[in-house]
Amino acid sequence: MNVNKNHLKDYVVWLMAITVLLWSSVALGETFYVSGPDETIQDAISVAQNGDEVVVADGIYTGDNNRGLIFGGKEITLRSENGPKNCIIDSEGQYTALVFFARETPKTQIVGFTIRNGNFSSGGAMYCSAGSSPTIRNCIFEGNQASNGGAVYCAMASPTFINCIFTGNSALNGGGAIYFNYQSNGKVIHCTFSDNTAVMGQAIYCFYSSPSIVNSILWNDTSENGTEIYLFYNSNCDVAYSDVRGGWDGEGNLDSDPVLVGNGDVHLGEGSPCIDVGTMGVELPEFDFEGDSRVLGEGPDMGADESASSAPIAVQIDIKPGGNPNCINLKSRGVVPVAILTTETFEKASAIDLGSIEFAGAKAVRWCFQDVDRDGDDDVLFHFKTQELNLDEESTEAALTGTLMDGTEFFGTDEVRIVPAREGKAKHKGKGKHKGKGKHKGKGKKK
Repeated sequence: MNVNKNHLKDYVVWLMAITVLLWSSVALGETFYVSGPDETIQDAISVAQNGDEVVVADGIYTGDNNRGLIFGGKEITLRSENGPKNCIIDSEGQYTALVFFARETPKTQIVGFTIRNGNFSSGGAMYCSAGSSPTIRNCIFEGNQASNGGAVYCAMASPTFINCIFTGNSALNGGGAIYFNYQSNGKVIHCTFSDNTAVMGQAIYCFYSSPSIVNSILWNDTSENGTEIYLFYNSNCDVAYSDVRGGWDGEGNLDSDPVLVGNGDVHLGEGSPCIDVGTMGVELPEFDFEGDSRVLGEGPDMGADESASSAPIAVQIDIKPGGNPNCINLKSRGVVPVAILTTETFEKASAIDLGSIEFAGAKAVRWCFQDVDRDGDDDVLFHFKTQELNLDEESTEAALTGTLMDGTEFFGTDEVRIVPAREGKAKHKGKGKHKGKGKHKGKGKKK
């Protein structure tokens, strides 16, 4: 059979285009908005399909269709518009808020809510069973209560919690915050547990389960048995790079006061031993629970909060590139060029907040990207008005400061030599017509 090659080519191109369009529609999905507490979250979840997103506006959501939310196995994202401090699901002490029992996968995601005042027999804020494994990010569980699992109850389920805070939850029996029951192997990543109470397992109770915990803080919870994590009947809890009151075996673990701000505020205070000591060996979230970049120092912080008080990072700068010594005449009406160099330890020149840069107290008047040191990488060259520099004749060093776009502070220093203004040439009075000492009498014509 003879086939026209041009027609075949056109058919293949058409088929590829249709495939891309179909894939894009599935991948992108639709977005459904809950514009305020006058609408209900469950109604939006009910119409959403796999790949869709439900965005919830700021407000406090109460009532029957805003608690006991059922997802029916859908791979959708339910997220707040502006974070957990602004969007609250309040069960008013009547029921649990989230229900997963239809084998939801990690693609079922809950992002950025405060979930409070739940009251249920198992899981005051969240009930998860029957092989479900949703992903919960950037959520605050507070003031929930239950017989088992003050905030969360899992039975043959393995949810993942990332950047979540559990505070002020209580259980009559086990698990002030989370109860992992019967083959529940959930993950806890960058979470903070504080001020939760239970008879057994101040924060976490495990029965025939093996959850894992990394880069997290479990501190100041209370129970009769006195341990943050309680293991029962062939249970195991793999804990690493976490601060656990009372201690816990595992690589990188601490047993030190995390210096939380307190009174429900789990931000890390100044001097916290949890700053910069988490591990990079996991798939780190890009941001913390309130939108700060996850790594602001030498390493990630333990817990849900990435402390913005981490020490600034050092960068290499070059004042008057190519010049040595770096002479500056403070009376000059010109500009001083200063370069921030891209190095092996600082590869973020393109991520600098250019408007944040100050050199010796002066703001830059212009900048450009160029390979100043000719190493193949773009550096950033700034220019500063000389007469705006906060330097004096005794200065031997000058500092540049700034931030990256993610808020990370940095600084760099270089040597300077302050030179005096050049003295102008003295006026020479001899210029102009030269007047002799008197009339010169020549010898006259020779006779």
